[in-house]
Amino acid sequence: MKRFLKLATISDMFVILVLIGISFLPFAVFYAEQSSGGERFVVITKDQTVLHEIALSDIDGPQQITIDSDDGHYNTIDISSDEVHMHDANCNDQVCVRSGTIDSPGETIVCLPHKVIVEITTKDTGADQEIDIISSFIFLKELHYE
Repeated sequence: MKRFLKLATISDMFVILVLIGISFLPFAVFYAEQSSGGERFVVITKDQTVLHEIALSDIDGPQQITIDSDDGHYNTIDISSDEVHMHDANCNDQVCVRSGTIDSPGETIVCLPHKVIVEITTKDTGADQEIDIISSFIFLKELHYE
C-alpha cells in the first residue's frame, strides 16, 4: 500500500475519486425516482400483459384480487391504500408470499412460476421519457422497444 501511495499522483487520486462518485449515480437516480411525488399505482401483469392498473388513492378499504390461470394456478393479492401484499399463491416455493409488503414506487413482488408481477409505479408528469434505473440511461418512449 505504501508503494502505491508513492507511485500515485494527485491526478490519479482525483480520477479514482471521480470514478467512485460515478459508480453511485444509479443509486441517486433510483432514490430520486422513488421519492418523486405523484400518484402511486399498482400494476399487475401476467405473461407481460397488464391485467390491472389501480390508483392507490382510489382505494377506500382493503381489496383482494385473485389472478387465476387456465391450468389451476392462482395468486391472491391484498391491496390497501398504503401497501400491497401477495396474500396467497399455489406455487411450490412461495417466494412471492414471503416477500412481504411493498409501498414505494419501484418495489415489486414477482411470482416466477406463475409469471405474475405486482409493482408500484407513479404516473409521468408530462415528461415523455423514462429512466432505466439499472443503467441510468434515458430512453424516449417512442424509440424504446421491448
